[in-house]
Amino acid sequence: QGKGVLGICLGAQLVASVLGATVTPAQTREMGWFQVCAVPNDAEMFTFPQAMEMFHWHAETFSLPPGTAHLARSAACPIQAFQYGKKAIGLQCHLETTPESLQELLEHCSDELQSGGPFVQPVEVMLSMPDEQYQEINHLMAQMLDYLCQ
Repeated sequence: QGKGVLGICLGAQLVASVLGATVTPAQTREMGWFQVCAVPNDAEMFTFPQAMEMFHWHAETFSLPPGTAHLARSAACPIQAFQYGKKAIGLQCHLETTPESLQELLEHCSDELQSGGPFVQPVEVMLSMPDEQYQEINHLMAQMLDYLCQ
């Protein structure tokens, strides 16, 4: 119907699965603020910043769906973002995160941090991110939504 679709975290995993990718447990959990790097692709695709700290909270990953463009990666997760055509994007990272939503996540899901790992930050590190970082990722989310609504 020509409508934009944005899948975030589980939503991206569902979109990836529908498009033929395999969803599996990740080799390591990624929870906290970690750098995401752009993957060069077609100029018509959504463009990520070369490198940017983004918020993550996931323990699953997926293969790149057939017929999609790989948009971004991180050290813990080779496929952070993909795009299908001009109207569907899947994100593992959480560009919608606000200080309030992070507080809620920590209040209700902190048990998921117990297993630790190299890409699981301590709570105090997660909470130390300045407001400007939330504004940057929220601005990138707004740009992505504008792109999908064209």
